[in-house]
Formats: sequence, C-alpha cells, structure tokens
Amino acid sequence: MTRRRLYIQREEGKPEFDLWLELDNRFAAVPEIRMCYDGREGKATILTLTTATVSRLNAALTELLDLCSVPFDDYVPEETASDD
Repeated sequence: MTRRRLYIQREEGKPEFDLWLELDNRFAAVPEIRMCYDGREGKATILTLTTATVSRLNAALTELLDLCSVPFDDYVPEETASDD
C-alpha cells in the first residue's frame, strides 16, 4: 500500500526541496506522523510525532501565527518615534 503524502513544501523539478507528512500505523493505539524529505539514500524521516504531540504542536503554531498576523500594541514605527 502506498502512503499518502501531504506536502508542506513542493518544488517542481527539485524533489530535494520537497517536504511532506505521512501517517504511520493508522489503526494502532498510538498512530505516528512522520515529516519526511528525499535524502541521498531515498526517503528520510526528519521527525516522528504521536498524534497527541501533533495536536499540541498545531495549537502552538496556531497561536504563533496569530501573533504574527496581529501588530504588536506597543510597536512604534521608526519614522514616527519621537527623538528625545
């Protein structure tokens, strides 16, 4: 059976830059999600996480992305800062 790849990054014509996720042991008590890329010896795994860890990672990344999309309240652009 071929595993489904969910690409995070994919470069047309440059498979060495491809980065994807795969689900391993789908029906196991603790399924794992692997982050992979094409290494020199074929597919290589960068990271293996349980589904519970991936869920916490998702929450943390969502929080960080929310911070990036909202300007900081105390941020003052350089051109409007007062010269004291």
